[in-house]
Amino acid sequence: MLKTCLLKIAAGLGVLSGAALGQSKTPLKPPLCFEVASIKEVAPLDGQAIMSGRLPGVSVDNALVRFSNKSVMELIWWAYRVSRNRIVEGPVWLSASETPRFDIVAKIPEGATKEQVPEMLQTLLAQRFKLVVHREKREAPAYALLVGRGGPRLKEAVPNLDVPEGEQPRTVPGRDGRVRYEFDSVTMETFASLLSRYMDRPVVNQTGLEGRYQGSFEVDLMALANKALGSIRPNADPDGAGAISDPRDSIVFSLKQLGLKLGSRVLPVDVLVIDHVERTPTEN
Repeated sequence: MLKTCLLKIAAGLGVLSGAALGQSKTPLKPPLCFEVASIKEVAPLDGQAIMSGRLPGVSVDNALVRFSNKSVMELIWWAYRVSRNRIVEGPVWLSASETPRFDIVAKIPEGATKEQVPEMLQTLLAQRFKLVVHREKREAPAYALLVGRGGPRLKEAVPNLDVPEGEQPRTVPGRDGRVRYEFDSVTMETFASLLSRYMDRPVVNQTGLEGRYQGSFEVDLMALANKALGSIRPNADPDGAGAISDPRDSIVFSLKQLGLKLGSRVLPVDVLVIDHVERTPTEN
C-alpha cells in the first residue's frame, strides 16, 4: 500500500475545490508523500562548474530520488510540470538570482512509481516550505506557435504507434553544447508546452494542426548556462527584424526547418499562482 500524508493541503497541491468552481464538494484523496526526505541548503554552482557540465538536475535511482542544486522555483516547476514562465507572483526572493539552492534526497515508498514523484514533491513543498498555490487563466505576453508562410514541413507520426502523449523525448547530444530533443509522436499542444520550458514567455499552440507528428528542436545548453551567469544580451523579438540572441535562436531555427514560427501575442495563459511559500524549509 502506498504511504499517504493525512494533511489538509489541497490548496498547497494546486487543487481547486468543487465549491470554488461553483460545483458540489467532492472528497479529495490524501496526497502521496515520500517515505523520508532530507533537505540541505548548498552553495550555487559557479561558472566553472557549469561549463564543465555540472548542472542542477534530478535523478531516480531505484527507490531514491535526488534533486541536485535546485532553487525553490525550480522545484515548483518540476513538481507541477509547468514552465517557469507560467508561474506568477510569490515573494521577490523566489525569482532572485541569488535565491537559496538545495540538495534533496528522498525515498520513494514501496509500491509507488517514478511517475508519481512530482505529486510527492508537491506534498514535500507544501509540508516543508509551506507552499500554497492555485491555478487560473490570465492574459499575458506569450509566443504563439504558428505555421510558417510556406506551410508546415512536419511528418505525421506512424499510425497506432504506442507512444503515450507527453512522453519524454529522445535526447541526442550535438556539437558545441547543443542537445536535440526528438519525438516520434507528439501533438502540437504538447510540443508548444515543451518549447515553453526554454523560452522567456509561454508558448501557446495556434497552428490549427490536429493529430500527432514527428518533431524535434535543438537547445543550446551552453547558451542557457551563459544566460544563467548573465553573460548574454537580452532576447530579441522572434517576429522582429533583428537576429534572435542565444539561447532561443537555436529553437527558432529548429522551428523554421519544420515550417513553424513564433509570434509575439498577448494570450490567455494557464498559470500557477504562488499564494505563499517560505524561504527556509522546516528541519529534517
